[in-house]
Amino acid sequence: MRALGRRTAALTIAVLLAAALASAKELTPAQAAAHVGEAATVCGVVSDASYRPDVRGEPTFLNFGGAYPNHAFTAVVWGKHRAKFTPPPESHEGKTICVSGRISSYRGKPQIVVDTPHQLSAPKAK
Repeated sequence: MRALGRRTAALTIAVLLAAALASAKELTPAQAAAHVGEAATVCGVVSDASYRPDVRGEPTFLNFGGAYPNHAFTAVVWGKHRAKFTPPPESHEGKTICVSGRISSYRGKPQIVVDTPHQLSAPKAK
């Protein structure tokens, strides 16, 4: 019975998070820096993408608004979450996508940490 309660709570949190992200502000990569700390959706072309198994945490970086180190925004997928992504996150290089989540800052650059494929989506038709 306890496990069922935990699963229900986890599902409720996931649904609430999805609803919050769906209603989040939609920003360009250049606008993201002005919204650190906020939940938002950042949309743009993935300028460059790289999987770094040689770096602690085995991150995959999706850079928007220019190639590293001149990018405007980054989506980071840590290695512990890579298996959830089929195809792998770096396959988005050159494509226009949206990334949803809470914007944080790392070394002066805005980023969203991506834990689940649901945080990546196609842009909404306008």
